Amino acid sequence: MGFGNNGKPTLYFASNLTRAEVIAINQGLFNASQPGGGSQRATIAVDANWVAHQRLKIAGGPVGGTSTVLTDWATSGGVMLPVADGETRPISKQVTNESRAKRKRGENKATLARLELRKVNSTINAGGLDEEARNEAVKKRTQLLKDITSGESESTKKVPTNFHVLLEDMLCNLSAHQIDENSNGTVREVMTAEFQADSLMGGLFEAGKVQLLMTKDADLPIVYGDKCIIITKCSGKTFTLASTCNKTLSSAISYLDESRQPKIKLDQPKYPIFEGVTDRRLRVLMMVICGCDVCPKGVHNAGPAWVQKTIQSIKTSGGSEQQMYDRLIEHAVILDPRFTAEILNIYVDAVVYEPINEQGKARSYMDNKPAKLPHYLEEFKADGTVIDLSLEVKECKCTGGDTRHKFLAAVDHHICSNCEETVCHLCAESINAEAYCLECYVVEEVLPGININSRDFVPIWQMRKELKEKYNFDHVDQLSPDDVESVWVEHAFHESLKDKCNKHLLKLPTSAIHSGELRKLATIDLRFGGAFIRDPQLDSKYIPKIMELMASFVYFDSSETKHTNWLKDASIYSAMPKMFIDMAEACRVGLGYRLLKRTVRHALDNRTAP
Repeated sequence: MGFGNNGKPTLYFASNLTRAEVIAINQGLFNASQPGGGSQRATIAVDANWVAHQRLKIAGGPVGGTSTVLTDWATSGGVMLPVADGETRPISKQVTNESRAKRKRGENKATLARLELRKVNSTINAGGLDEEARNEAVKKRTQLLKDITSGESESTKKVPTNFHVLLEDMLCNLSAHQIDENSNGTVREVMTAEFQADSLMGGLFEAGKVQLLMTKDADLPIVYGDKCIIITKCSGKTFTLASTCNKTLSSAISYLDESRQPKIKLDQPKYPIFEGVTDRRLRVLMMVICGCDVCPKGVHNAGPAWVQKTIQSIKTSGGSEQQMYDRLIEHAVILDPRFTAEILNIYVDAVVYEPINEQGKARSYMDNKPAKLPHYLEEFKADGTVIDLSLEVKECKCTGGDTRHKFLAAVDHHICSNCEETVCHLCAESINAEAYCLECYVVEEVLPGININSRDFVPIWQMRKELKEKYNFDHVDQLSPDDVESVWVEHAFHESLKDKCNKHLLKLPTSAIHSGELRKLATIDLRFGGAFIRDPQLDSKYIPKIMELMASFVYFDSSETKHTNWLKDASIYSAMPKMFIDMAEACRVGLGYRLLKRTVRHALDNRTAP
């Protein structure tokens, strides 16, 4: 889960703690929770996937980096329990889909920047610019290089799906499960949640099995109450604890040596809206309104300040927490008409009823098991849970393939202007006020579909009809618009190629083939790149022509040749090698432009094999 940027203004923080002091606080909390005191070593639960995200770009990657963090804490005397996300993310965790969309946006950003960089470099290299214009071009080139780097970095921010398995293997290889002889610290075996690590960690906290939770996700102390404390950093020289309650942090610091206590910095929140609130659903509703994993954008124009102001009068008059809940619902749906009371309650249910059990174990919940759930949350059901089908659920294309995800149809969404598929508001982009999915967006930016010759455009409905009647293609109505286009282009191109071969290519007499007049000149093995040049079986006299052929594959026409009758040629004509442009222009299937468009789409598809 997560609470975005709203943690700082709503939580209390205790900073400037050493690793040893955090471990001492954890032990003190554990001992105080045991009747008559405790003698066992206290455990710290660690959100392993969160740590992995912090270590994505360092040596060792997410697996090696997380192992290092865990063993460093164990060496200092900590008993560390890594808790990992399950392989399946809940449908209701929309921030996962937002993260996928961010990665695709990063990829798109880098792609478009590369195309623009090619133009800028061509302009600079051609010369003829005055000093001011050249400086501007160089400045733009520098920014484009930064955009490429940042876009590529964003597009690769992903922890492996089987991270929990890889982490456990690494910890075993490091003998991390053994107790450190000097510090008595150790790393326990990885626990894997059925769904999310933080839900399992919260369950362990409420069961008294752990005291401190290592994660930056502020929703844990929000959902699990004022007594819950998180460690917001996994590495470094000093560390910070956070809670929704000042008294909780002050009590935790009391377990330190008295000489150190005054040196610990305590920060007060500007909007302590959760402090003292005991009703879990009210705490979760406030989190949903401000924006969290199940509702990333939250209620428009709302936030901690709005929540505090809305419920302040009820608080000061001694009203009940149920009255606060009802007041927030009533005012939130007025503030943001996208929401209804039913939708907000479903988002609260999405947090409260997420199972807190380990993978493969019996279902368990924060409180009581759900008696009734909407279809949207069906995966959280228990035995006997009634499923309500009244609220429609739609499927978003996201970035295509296995990234498709479900969302509440009542929440704003769009139809892609190109592929005509549904996209939720998290996965949509717009060009000239028209909505596009993230796949079609980047193609449309490179190949704008404005003023296209009608011969180059065939609507999807016509493609379906031709596939049925002309090509006898079965089950065409079951294909997505994107698949329809792919199949239609393939059939149309093959038909055109066959026609051209029959009409225009010279037909060699059969005798020439049988007599050996046609023979293979050279075999080129490109599996190892340019190493084929050293092949002793390759006659050196063919190498110049082979290199000329290969160079033609990557030759970009730097001239100002006009390729279309559009006001301005699309970026594709400076982004693709001249040979492929010539081939597409020579293809008169009535879809030359469409072939270029399909070429770009497949080149940018990260699911296509290299």
